[in-house]
Amino acid sequence: VGIGKIYWADRGSDKIQRSNLDGSGVEDLVMRPTLNNPVGIALDVSSGKKYWMDETTDKIQRSSLDGSDIEDLITTGLDLPSGIALDISSGKMYWMDRGTDKIQRSNLDGTGVEDLITTGLSAPVGIALDISGGKMYWVDNGADKIQRANLDGTGVEDLVTGVTDPRGIALDVSGGKMYWVDGGADKIQRANLDGSSVEDLVTGVTDPRGIALDISSGKMYWVDNGADKIQRSNLDGSSVEDVLTSGLTTPISIALDVISDQILMVGTSRTVDVSGYFTDPDGDQLTYTAMSSDTDIATVSATGSVVTLSPVSSGRVTITVTATDGQSSIQQTFMVTVSTPPSANNAPMFSGSATFNVAENSTAVGTVVAMDADSEDSITGYTLTGGVDQGMFEITNGGVLSFKTAPNFEAPTDVLSTTPSNGANNNEYIVIVSATGGTGNRALTVMQTITVTVTDVNEPPGVPDAPTVTSSTISSLTITWTAPTNTGPAITDYDVQYKASGGTFADWSHTGTDLTTTITGLAANTGYEIQVRAKSDEGTGDWSASVTVTTDANNAPVGIGKIYWADRGSDKIQRSNLDGSGVEDLVMRPTLNNPVGIALDVSSGKKYWMDETTDKIQRSSLDGSDIEDLITTGLDLPSGIALDISSGKMYWMDRGTDKIQRSNLDGTGVEDLITTGLSAPVGIALDISGGKMYWVDNGADKIQRSNLDGSSVEDLV
Repeated sequence: VGIGKIYWADRGSDKIQRSNLDGSGVEDLVMRPTLNNPVGIALDVSSGKKYWMDETTDKIQRSSLDGSDIEDLITTGLDLPSGIALDISSGKMYWMDRGTDKIQRSNLDGTGVEDLITTGLSAPVGIALDISGGKMYWVDNGADKIQRANLDGTGVEDLVTGVTDPRGIALDVSGGKMYWVDGGADKIQRANLDGSSVEDLVTGVTDPRGIALDISSGKMYWVDNGADKIQRSNLDGSSVEDVLTSGLTTPISIALDVISDQILMVGTSRTVDVSGYFTDPDGDQLTYTAMSSDTDIATVSATGSVVTLSPVSSGRVTITVTATDGQSSIQQTFMVTVSTPPSANNAPMFSGSATFNVAENSTAVGTVVAMDADSEDSITGYTLTGGVDQGMFEITNGGVLSFKTAPNFEAPTDVLSTTPSNGANNNEYIVIVSATGGTGNRALTVMQTITVTVTDVNEPPGVPDAPTVTSSTISSLTITWTAPTNTGPAITDYDVQYKASGGTFADWSHTGTDLTTTITGLAANTGYEIQVRAKSDEGTGDWSASVTVTTDANNAPVGIGKIYWADRGSDKIQRSNLDGSGVEDLVMRPTLNNPVGIALDVSSGKKYWMDETTDKIQRSSLDGSDIEDLITTGLDLPSGIALDISSGKMYWMDRGTDKIQRSNLDGTGVEDLITTGLSAPVGIALDISGGKMYWVDNGADKIQRSNLDGSSVEDLV
């Protein structure tokens, strides 16, 4: 008969046990006090070892398959370890830790511990390995999903999400399927290895925990934690059987010792001792033969109970082992997957130039080129990984390198570099580019330092806007303009040209960077077009648009003059041209209340007046600005004023006090000239050269005169 073993951990009884595949022959292998809370179990049948985890003591341990020779492998750094798997060919064990939310691995003896995944996990509890595919698969109980990654922990992928309470996982790599138990939904499911095509296989299971596959027999086994039993079915979920229904208290994980499927590389043979998988109840001697379903993929031979597998080419075959006692025989099968050994994995190399010359004002640099000499690999991408000027560049996955902003030769922004040595602001930019060749475990990266040199381009200045005329005469025009846009060196000069309407342009002499000039020697009342252009050390820009303007007309000369008057009705002093045009208000309320009398000192730009209501004499500039109070006391209805500019004197009449007085032009030095014989004098005029002053006496109805000092009064009319 064919035999095999089921191994399981029972956390209720703190035991690791095993039985035959049909549930018979139960054996206690490891018990208290060695165990306190066993979880997770994995077998290395070829070395006769089993591995497990203890969630109470936070250890990983191993022993011989029969439970002897117990060893502590990992005793520190664990906090609720919860799942274990073995890579026998590479001598590694992998485990989950739901206390630290990590996936780790080490050598099979517990040395060389590595953290593989330390972030993004939430209570991972089960793990399985696809060695030939370079992948590990696990269930995340906290995140309710199934994930996978490369064996080094890179390339994490979500495969199935929304699983209620995933607890265990197993792989049929040759069949392209993964199987898992869902303790929340009480069912067993499977999907393709990429997570597609999810199927419900068995439902109504009471809190399933661990799962294991016997691919050659087409069976899957699981532990039912709620019903305390071990069950099995066909791989499609049909024909569910109870394997073991008594003696269990809290079974938590399961592993199978059957003739396991083998994964081989071409050129590497392997032996399997099958004696442990057959027995004869009568004690008869057994002999063994083996047969391959396709000798083009793998051949097989048997010497005694040792079967030798010899891979030939890539593919998948079924190996059938027959045991006979001379009277009858029984067969068991297992699968062998053969793959071609990977070629040497060489790092990619840069094959393109490490230097680029780029004309200023352009973002394009060029394409960085690398190659991977391995036939099965190719360049998968380029990234920027260093260099003092890295932030100024960007690169596509295809290696196209460019500036983020176009560089300016005249205003370089490159940074001082020590490795490689390179000065700052010298138009040489340093950036390090990485190229990756291959994917997964074959991914290798190489770096190259790139030097980008920005070269100068002749950049004449831009075009100024049309100039603006700021003033004109009969023979000149003054223009101004704004500097144009300029990306090159500084502007050094401007050209100016002009022409009369219908004529040809002539140059006007202008040197330097002033933004204004006056063109002289022009004809009166003539239209001109004027243009400007800018110049620099890298060329001359285009002419601006023209401004068209006409010089002033040369009109015949005309005499001008002004009339000034006081208006006591409107309380204003006003003026106009001699013909009455151009009336202007000069002084108004509230400065004035009742103006009377007005006199002008044109040479000093002043006008003087009297205010009969405020009893003041005041003056201002001719235009009414800069008003001053000159005489503010001693007046009572002042009524007439006259000026002796040459002597700096002003004279006035006061019809309230019947006086004629004078003072300096600034109001100082007041003198009484005539204080008797007057009756409401109201107007005064001076004959400076004759030394006389004349006035009208409104009360006495006469015109009189006297010397300028008030002596020798005479009645004239």
